[in-house]
Amino acid sequence: MKIQHNKYFYIALLVPLTFLPGCGVSDWVKNKLGGSKQADQSLDLTSPLCNISSDDTSEVLVTIKGQPAITINSFEREFDSLLEDNPQLKSMLPFMPDARKNLLTGLTQQEVVDRYIQEQGINKQEDYQRDFARFKRSMERALNTKYFAAQHPVTIEEADVRAYYDANKDKMQELVVSKGGVPACGVRFEKEADAKAFLTKVQGKSVMEIAKAEKMSDKAKDFEVVHKHSTGMDTMLRFKILALEKTPTTEVIKVSDKEFWVVQAGAKEGPKYRAFEEVKEPLRQLVEREKTNEVLQKALEDLKQSMQVAINYDYFKQQDSSEECQAPVMANQQEACSSSQHAQQESSAPAPSRVA
Repeated sequence: MKIQHNKYFYIALLVPLTFLPGCGVSDWVKNKLGGSKQADQSLDLTSPLCNISSDDTSEVLVTIKGQPAITINSFEREFDSLLEDNPQLKSMLPFMPDARKNLLTGLTQQEVVDRYIQEQGINKQEDYQRDFARFKRSMERALNTKYFAAQHPVTIEEADVRAYYDANKDKMQELVVSKGGVPACGVRFEKEADAKAFLTKVQGKSVMEIAKAEKMSDKAKDFEVVHKHSTGMDTMLRFKILALEKTPTTEVIKVSDKEFWVVQAGAKEGPKYRAFEEVKEPLRQLVEREKTNEVLQKALEDLKQSMQVAINYDYFKQQDSSEECQAPVMANQQEACSSSQHAQQESSAPAPSRVA
C-alpha cells in the first residue's frame, strides 16, 4: 500500500511542473515569458508543455485538436529526466509497472489544463498575472541563490571530517553508543550497621545474588552504567559512585543519616562511539553544509561592503517605541470599557423586593 501511495505522489494525474525536469520550472517560465517580454503577451499555453523539435519524426502519442502534443521522443525525454532528477524512483520502478503509462496520462492532463486556461482567458486575469509574477520572482531568487552558491564552491578533505568527528562526538547523540561511566548495583539500608553487616556477607560474591538469598530484592537495584546524566537515582549517590577512586569495588556509601547503600561497582568504562568510517559520509555532508554557509556568509558580507549597503535598523526601534506608547492607551481603553459594561450590568439588574 505504501508503494502505491508513493507512485501517485510522484506521478499524479496532474503532473506538477516541478516533477517535469526536462521542461522544468525555469525553462517553462522562460518559454512562457519569452525572456524580457511581458507575461500577458507571451503566456501561450497552447504550445506543447514539452516542446517537440522540428526534426522529431517519431510516432505521435498524443494529439490535441488534430495537432501533435506528445511524441515518443518527447515522452522518453521527459521520462529519463524524471528519473535523473528523482533517483529514488529508479529503485521503485519494479513495483510501478504502470509508471510510464501514468506519466503519459499526467502529461496529457497537464496539456489539457494549459489549453483550458488559455481558451477561457484565465491567464489574463489580474489574480493570475499577480500570482504568475510572484512565482517568477520566487524562481528567479531561487536560481540566483543556487548559482551564487555555485560561484563559491568548498572543498572538504577527510581530515576536516575527522577533526569534526573528534570535536563533536561527545556532543552529538547520534555518534554516542555508550556514554561510559561506572557499572553499579546496590542494596539500600536505613542503618549503617546493617549495611556493614551485609557487606561482610558479600566477600567477592554478587550483591544482587546475596540480596536475593536474604530476601531483600525489594531493596536492591541495578543502576546499570552510572554516568553524570543518569536518572532514577539519588543525586548524592550518583555523585559518590562516580567519585570512587578505585574500581571494581564493593563498599558502603552514606547518602544521609537514614540512607546507606552497599554498592558494588565495576571497572570504569570510557564512552563508546560509532566508528568513524560508519558515519563519515553523513558527517562529510554536514561539514560541507556548514562550511558552505560560512563561505557564503563571508562572501555576502564582502559584497555588502563593496556595494556600500546601509541598513536602517532604527526603523524597528521607532516602531517598537510606538507600540510601547500605544499599549497603556489600549489598556486604559479596555479598563474603561470593562467598567462601563459592569455599570450597565448593575443598572439593568432587578431591584431587590421589599419585605413588608
